[in-house]
Amino acid sequence: MLLSFLYWCIIVLLFCTIISSYSRSLVQINNVRNRIISMNSGIDDFPRFISTNTNDKTSYNQIERKTFKRFMEIELYRSPELDNMYPILLAIESACQDINRLMRRVTSDNLDGLQGTKGGTSGVNIQGEDQKKLDVIANRIMKSKLCCSGKVSIVASEEDDKPCLCSDVTDNSAFMGEYAAVFDPLDGSSNIDTGLPTGTIFGVYKNPKYTTIDPNNTVKQRGSALVLAGYCLFSASCHLVLTLKTGVHQFTYDEYKGEFFLTRSNIKIPRQGNIYSFNDANVANWNAGVRYFLTDFKEKRVSSLKEYTPSARYMGTSI
Repeated sequence: MLLSFLYWCIIVLLFCTIISSYSRSLVQINNVRNRIISMNSGIDDFPRFISTNTNDKTSYNQIERKTFKRFMEIELYRSPELDNMYPILLAIESACQDINRLMRRVTSDNLDGLQGTKGGTSGVNIQGEDQKKLDVIANRIMKSKLCCSGKVSIVASEEDDKPCLCSDVTDNSAFMGEYAAVFDPLDGSSNIDTGLPTGTIFGVYKNPKYTTIDPNNTVKQRGSALVLAGYCLFSASCHLVLTLKTGVHQFTYDEYKGEFFLTRSNIKIPRQGNIYSFNDANVANWNAGVRYFLTDFKEKRVSSLKEYTPSARYMGTSI
């Protein structure tokens, strides 16, 4: 009888121990779940953790680290009509990463020279500018990435004489979409051997509906018809800045993690300031009103700007 009693006591004790451990595990799981929910509770009001003040000096570590992909998922969730843009956004992000890696090796890999041709002379683009090797490579990257998104049917580059169909770029008629992309694959490439900033400028139009698609007219729509516009800046850091008409947002590339992270949101140009950026070599071609205003600003004769000391910033590089 005593042995039977002890046997059942041991079983009950083991059962209680298991129940207690299970209960503690449930409490821990619930605590983790609550922390995750609290961390994501700001998604509906995003970007409330990001400063909207362009003069704010909040450190990067104080800003919620949201990846480019996650940010765009939320933005497109709010604008379902732009849902088809997601593959294009990922293509742009990937192209910026690839071009940035090449920019870091431009001198060591001899990519800063002029692009040669069969005749031994340098290539010239449609703007009459000498093509650098990296111009041609960046152009190829942008065209292939955008066309392979499956959502772009037409690409127009500053390096090409005319717009190209993605079916020709990929040699596959399956690569057709409802958007047209325009871009300068490497603006400011004449400065790449000096270490000055360069960048990729891009925009995306929607193809006209209920009409035959004409590539030339499609890429010549008004700027207000753009559904996406932005640039990648390659300098001390790599920045991806763009807008979907819901504010301008900046993402900075973390080379260690291989991701773009949101660093500034709802960027706006200050209404007033002391910096102007003009190429004075073209002053003779400016509108008279612009010339008079700049002269008055330099000589502090503009009443609303008298408190500012004029300062010029011009390098002739990208962006």
